[in-house]
Amino acid sequence: MNHCATTLLPAMPARRWASAAISILWLATSPATAGILFRDAVGLGLEIPDGSLAGLVHSLSITGAPSQPIASVRVGLELSAPGNDGFLGDLYVTLLHDTGYTVLLNRPGRTSANPFGYSDGGPVEIVFADDALRDVHNYRSELAGGGVGSPLAGALTGVWAPTGRTTDPLLVLDTDARPSGLGNLAGLNANGSWALFLADVSSGGSYQLDGWSLEIVLVPEPATGAATLAVGLLAWVYIRRR
Repeated sequence: MNHCATTLLPAMPARRWASAAISILWLATSPATAGILFRDAVGLGLEIPDGSLAGLVHSLSITGAPSQPIASVRVGLELSAPGNDGFLGDLYVTLLHDTGYTVLLNRPGRTSANPFGYSDGGPVEIVFADDALRDVHNYRSELAGGGVGSPLAGALTGVWAPTGRTTDPLLVLDTDARPSGLGNLAGLNANGSWALFLADVSSGGSYQLDGWSLEIVLVPEPATGAATLAVGLLAWVYIRRR
């Protein structure tokens, strides 16, 4: 089902998708405002193979978007664990578009003292954004305000910075560098295939992909700045002549 609108979306919330439709939404704005492209896949129910590096790939395709380069990207992710027996510390999730590559999750909670990562098995309903202040790799500690943190009593929700850690998921640690954030997608054309890869790299506990979404902010057209400058110069000339 296609949707069209002429107003900007608010910041994308972490939520549970109820529809099984795949939608594309282009929000045209005034020339002085960057446009937002929204694309999602919902109601998927796709099992992530347990204990397999082969993983699962799900792609979204964008066509007909304006040619302005990407300014920023947010990614929504919804996972569930049948029987509530998932193991979040097993998950490795990446996003690939054109030459841009981002690591969203890489064995959350895995440290030198905890080689298995976090054992939480509840739902995941989160948004990844580079401007988020909290590192998803250490979500227990972040939610507790420091320290080790406690197991989650329910779903993992909210807006989080992607892990960005490109280390092999069998070796990754919380202390690793984070070179692969969503900023790696800036400057690219939004059109084309966006591939989400999900793997459960250790046996025991399983998750499924229920839905995911893209919120892409485009750089304003260059003409906007020129038009603004022209108006400013005309006003200055007018004032000088008075």
